[in-house]
Amino acid sequence: MKNVFLILICISSNLGLAQGYKILPCGHDDNYKIVLQSNINVNYIDFKIIDISTGGEDVLCETKIMPMDQSFSIHQVSFFYDKIQFNVNSYDPITGIAFMYYDDPTSAFNGIQFKIDMSTIKDCIECIERNSITILHADTTEFSDDWKLNYSELKDESTDITGYSLSDIANSTSAGNPYAYGMKGIWRPMRTSAYLIDRLQSGNYGDKLRLDKDGEYKEFYWFDWEQPISYNENYNWRWVNEVTKYNVNGASKEGRNRLDIYAASLFGYNNHLVTASASNSKTTDIAFDGFEDYSVDQYNVYNGNGHGNLKFLGNTYQLSNFAHTGEKSLIVEFGIKHQVDYNQLDEDYFYPKRGKKYYISAWVSNNSIPDNGIIIVKSNATVLNTIELKPESQTIDGWRKLEGTFEIPITSNTCEILFSNKNDDQVTLFDDIRIQPFNSGMETYVYDPTNYRLKATLSNQNYATFYNYDEEGNLTQTKVETERGIKTISSNRNNIKK
Repeated sequence: MKNVFLILICISSNLGLAQGYKILPCGHDDNYKIVLQSNINVNYIDFKIIDISTGGEDVLCETKIMPMDQSFSIHQVSFFYDKIQFNVNSYDPITGIAFMYYDDPTSAFNGIQFKIDMSTIKDCIECIERNSITILHADTTEFSDDWKLNYSELKDESTDITGYSLSDIANSTSAGNPYAYGMKGIWRPMRTSAYLIDRLQSGNYGDKLRLDKDGEYKEFYWFDWEQPISYNENYNWRWVNEVTKYNVNGASKEGRNRLDIYAASLFGYNNHLVTASASNSKTTDIAFDGFEDYSVDQYNVYNGNGHGNLKFLGNTYQLSNFAHTGEKSLIVEFGIKHQVDYNQLDEDYFYPKRGKKYYISAWVSNNSIPDNGIIIVKSNATVLNTIELKPESQTIDGWRKLEGTFEIPITSNTCEILFSNKNDDQVTLFDDIRIQPFNSGMETYVYDPTNYRLKATLSNQNYATFYNYDEEGNLTQTKVETERGIKTISSNRNNIKK
């Protein structure tokens, strides 16, 4: 940062004071000059900052300083960066007028008062700040401690002290102190912004290039933390990325960029591991369940709090040891469903937007009853779409992929997504269920719940890549799932000679 100039204010008699100019340096920058013009007839000092870098004299800002007593005039003007070297007697924040006085008992002018328009002098100060510093890059990060969390992920039980649940305390401070439970006072990144403006260039040709100056911001406004982002946007600040949701463990689960494109993540295994990541999507637009961590997240599953962003209603959960990925899959006997009521906003689980197209996919076991698994999408209790296995769907290691699309009508009040059987007296195994916007990209992850090693990743088309490890946890084999079966793409073994 360049040194800001210092000008001193003095008050003296009008006798002998003539009209004239006083030019002072603006820091170490020779592109600007300060002009002080005193006029004995109207008794004021005209304070200007002039840009002389273009060869002319463009006035950047201007203000007038007047004494209260007309028998005196201001001889010189001064302030240190952002404050006048005088004591303020009174200040009107509405008009911006300050009444100040000269405070020096040793001076004959002690107590002399004058008034100054602080709003205009503030503009001059800001102008000097902008044009007196050298900055090549600037960005900011805003933090917030005000986040809406899904407390069912922490069981949301009654607290020992207040008897209220975490949700109760979050919604009403009279139920308890939110700072005592980490609901407030934990500051997390909310928004990043960057400064966007043209940069200084000495000329259009190489002979005018100045490496000590070229590339600096032409002017600079400090980010005002006390103002909303819309205010700072007027001063060349542009927000870039914004976090919109965190999970209860403090991990970012949803955000967006300046183009209003969202990115979302789902967490499992007690909210420690990412189970799905999607682009061009909100958290309420996606769902995934691989059924591997039900033993880890038993509270969320068996108390009806949902799992994998789905809130299944139906019979008790039963898991099979025969799986498409990992070790577990879901046994569906009479059908289970995820239900949405559009009269009640739910931002914690899958909540498809009406009028938006979605893609749904699942893997169905073909070992017991072939072609038995189906997905039914309803709106207002009326069937919109029945998704069945296609004849061309290949059986891969005992599993077939079930996939289709749906769109909830704008007029819908409720919707249901039902995972069921063609024959009610038979069971079907479902695994790796996913839902996402049709115009989105999504990748999902399956882990070993005992050691948290990555067992499989599933691509945007819901095809898996499998990972095998040795006893020491080293990756030994990678296999990919294709329409023609599972293929090994790499195999590795290590040995230490004894």
